[in-house]
Amino acid sequence: MKNFFKILFKKKHITLLLLLSVFHSFLMIFISLWLVNQHLVYGDEKILFQITSGVKKIIFGMEKKPSIDDYIFVNISYDNMFIPKYDKGFKVGNQPITDRQKLAQFFERLNKRPDSYKYIVCDILFKDTSEYDSLLYSKMKDLKNIIIPYNMTDSGTADIPIFNINKGLAEYHSIQYVFMKYSLTMNDTLKSLPIRMYEDLTGKQLNRKGIFSSLGDKPSFNTLFVDFKLRYNELLDRNPETGYILVNLGQLMRIKNDSVFYEYLNGKIIFIGDLYEKDIHQTLFGNMSGTLILFNVYLMLLNNEYIISFGLILFLFIGYFAISFDLFSEIDLKERKYVAKISRSKLGKFIIKYLSFVIYLMIISVITYFLFNLHINILLLAVYLKLVDSLLKYVRDKRNKKHFISDKERNEI
Repeated sequence: MKNFFKILFKKKHITLLLLLSVFHSFLMIFISLWLVNQHLVYGDEKILFQITSGVKKIIFGMEKKPSIDDYIFVNISYDNMFIPKYDKGFKVGNQPITDRQKLAQFFERLNKRPDSYKYIVCDILFKDTSEYDSLLYSKMKDLKNIIIPYNMTDSGTADIPIFNINKGLAEYHSIQYVFMKYSLTMNDTLKSLPIRMYEDLTGKQLNRKGIFSSLGDKPSFNTLFVDFKLRYNELLDRNPETGYILVNLGQLMRIKNDSVFYEYLNGKIIFIGDLYEKDIHQTLFGNMSGTLILFNVYLMLLNNEYIISFGLILFLFIGYFAISFDLFSEIDLKERKYVAKISRSKLGKFIIKYLSFVIYLMIISVITYFLFNLHINILLLAVYLKLVDSLLKYVRDKRNKKHFISDKERNEI
């Protein structure tokens, strides 16, 4: 701290240095938030995210688990029926789809007791037609709260399901073949299933405003790294005391006693989807079903993790101000006393020479994740800082050379 104040008072242009550092800090905050809001993650960043997530969750246990009393997961992997498969108008065989008659029977029982559930996420893509569609549609329309997904076509348009009910986009983007980030909207207007669900249950609305969004009148991200609070192995845990309720649709429908059936649901949010077979995605935490991805994004919304908080901005400003002050200060990094102590060892010399900016940013990224559950993309920021540092060094060397020549000419006179 003493060295810091000594530097301050030795500078002739301290006011300019401070103003420049403040301006550059806000510029770095903007760049950081913009990068977070993009589908950009590089190899080294992926490893850092994986390690810090593992340390926080597994070693320190710093995560809030969703209540096992609020949700029930209904698997439809093994409840299928066959419909004709056509190619250019000719039947080529049969294809399996979810048993829509059984699903209609399930919804019919729910309609008899609307208070038995809170909300239904029916994570099934209703694209092809079947003989039971009219029956199923009549039951779905009577449900008090339900949402179904849809995807995008190869041409970039919405692939609208055959049933005209509440729906949300369920599109998954992989980065280097691994799912990491999820967007709340696409093309500025197409809202994802989790945000539609969140709006239905909370009444808060998401609005796109230029680069960023607002959620409930608070600034928010549109795209964010998904922090899985409920992972696949935990969902499959069969411990009756700590495990979440996961049941096959057929098993659930075999409960003939209505009182037992409705008690099983008990006002929960119902997630229906393929939890075992086809809808599986690779993530930093291993395999994860698409339904579980939607569930975890919804949990992030509930925990306000998509919100850009004042605390986050303040922390980033402090961290980036320290970097900016170092960057624009004319005292070379290696000349500073606290750096000289570090650089006495071989490891310290390596860090100072090659990794100084990366280390700074890694520390900020790790602390940001532990405090705000947010991963900062550091690679492009480090490249940017190195370019600015090189430019400043070039300008200073050129200026010093000019001053040296002027002093030499003056002495000769």
